[in-house]
Amino acid sequence: MDTPLEYTSSELKADREVVLAAVKQNGLALHSASDELKADREVVLAAVKQNGFALLSASDELKADREIVLASVKQNGFSLEKLTYESQADREIVLAAVKSDGRALEYASVELQADREVVLAAVNKDEYSNFALYYASDELKADREIVLAAVKSNDLALEYASDELKADKEIIVAAQGRIYSCLKYASYELRSDRDLVVEALKKSTSVIGYISEELRADKEIVLPAIRKDGFYFRYLNNHLMADREVVLAACMSNGCALEYADKKFLEDREIIFAAAKSNPHALQYLNGSIKSEKELALPFVRNCG
Repeated sequence: MDTPLEYTSSELKADREVVLAAVKQNGLALHSASDELKADREVVLAAVKQNGFALLSASDELKADREIVLASVKQNGFSLEKLTYESQADREIVLAAVKSDGRALEYASVELQADREVVLAAVNKDEYSNFALYYASDELKADREIVLAAVKSNDLALEYASDELKADKEIIVAAQGRIYSCLKYASYELRSDRDLVVEALKKSTSVIGYISEELRADKEIVLPAIRKDGFYFRYLNNHLMADREVVLAACMSNGCALEYADKKFLEDREIIFAAAKSNPHALQYLNGSIKSEKELALPFVRNCG
């Protein structure tokens, strides 16, 4: 990344006051400083506090300075990637890094990826907890407290949990406040749990794509969801695609659901008009003779030209 300091004279790049001011605004300006100032502890410390990756431009001696390294990973956990193996195996440094960004666990030593406190800090950090859990040891992927914390931050973290915990209903329920796509990774038993699925569908219609075939064919369960968003009509059982009530509900919320409906409905005027009102592009799914009827075509062109 270019910084203004890069375009100044050699004299100014060696001017402590100028460089200190520059790195406080953009730590990466350290790259353009003189070698002498790259070895200046105060300058480098100011730089890494502004941008952790500024450590890459520091002198070799300061790259090994513990206080500076800690300041670097606290500002940006990902700077752990560029550190020495000794630093990546240093518990205090790694703990500071994952508290800054849980994904930094990727660059920790194998031993620290199996450290319960370090991993718990990583998965508790933010919405990227699923990536943090991916790099945890197998033993910790089977740790209930850690997985529970991870899915509370990001429901997708369940993908990396042990098979046993993918069948733990409490862990699935813990993610209900989020997108709830963790059902995709839940055990088949939980994806067949009627009460759980009903609650999930209240949160997001997209869950239809992940529930068991049996529940996907249950009209009582899926119809309320399809009324909210007909886009997911495509995931229903074939017999529901031939159910007029379900097809009408889907077309009323998303006209393009007509593409997946049983062909007998392509001449059903109520359904066609509902599709036209919802999405004029549904006209493309009608057969040739219907497309040529002015009465049916007008609602489509009035809505979308």
